[in-house]
Amino acid sequence: MSYKEFEHGFTGQQIAHLQAQQEESRLRELFSNDEAVFQILRPAMSTQLARNELFQLWRERGNHRTKNESSDWWSSTFPDSVRIYGPVLAGKTPNVDMLASCIGESPAGVIYSVSAGGFFFRDYLCNAYRPVSESRLAALVRRILLDAASKHYRPLSDVFLEIRALAEVVVARAKVLLEVDGDFFKGDKGRRRYSAGQYIESVETPLCRVFMEEQVAPSPSAVLVLSDAYVRYYQFCKERSATAHNKSAFRQKLNQETQSCYGVGVRNDLRSSNGKMCQGWKGLHLVDHPGKN
Repeated sequence: MSYKEFEHGFTGQQIAHLQAQQEESRLRELFSNDEAVFQILRPAMSTQLARNELFQLWRERGNHRTKNESSDWWSSTFPDSVRIYGPVLAGKTPNVDMLASCIGESPAGVIYSVSAGGFFFRDYLCNAYRPVSESRLAALVRRILLDAASKHYRPLSDVFLEIRALAEVVVARAKVLLEVDGDFFKGDKGRRRYSAGQYIESVETPLCRVFMEEQVAPSPSAVLVLSDAYVRYYQFCKERSATAHNKSAFRQKLNQETQSCYGVGVRNDLRSSNGKMCQGWKGLHLVDHPGKN
């Protein structure tokens, strides 16, 4: 108990209660700011939990960082990015490296994985890394700059609003600065991912195998046309912010998976449903696309 608190007549129990209330207020404010970031990055309608339930979950799993004391908003909010890459502006020229680093230093902890084929963020909601599109990351960059503009006076606030147009450039730079090692999601110490309603454990699973397991099924009289399979595969990769193989590479890789799993290889003498000759797999078909009636 401090002398000032003693002078005001607070008991030790009252002081502990006040301190607990202050900490609760601090955490709720931090949660509100963090959740705004996650709402930008998560798929729409990905949670139906009440706000208080989200807060309790975030409290258990979230990163309850303490605010860095600084008169400069950027240094206070993104101290590591400023320390490593310098101030956000060099004169009136935006520091793209620093802004790209801010994406990684955000509450979502965004990373880029070449081996997994895209950007991911750490979501406390599923306690795993989720894929995120570059468009959503660009929206996050614009939100960060909008927040910065609200904390500064003109003409500086106008500069931050103007450079929101560089959001896509910042995201492209983040592919270099936020790149993680190839084993980030692999092995005993690999991080777990969550995609399309399923957890992906830290094992090395080729994307074509995941595609086959989720999108292809056996059917004795069916014909899986290569071109149809590639269209579905391309959309599959796009939804996961992953880089799709070209059609030739996809044919080779999917053929390895179908032979291993079903004993079925690609053929050049098949006919599609419209009677045309095509390449494909006999006895396989695409499952109904998610969300399709």
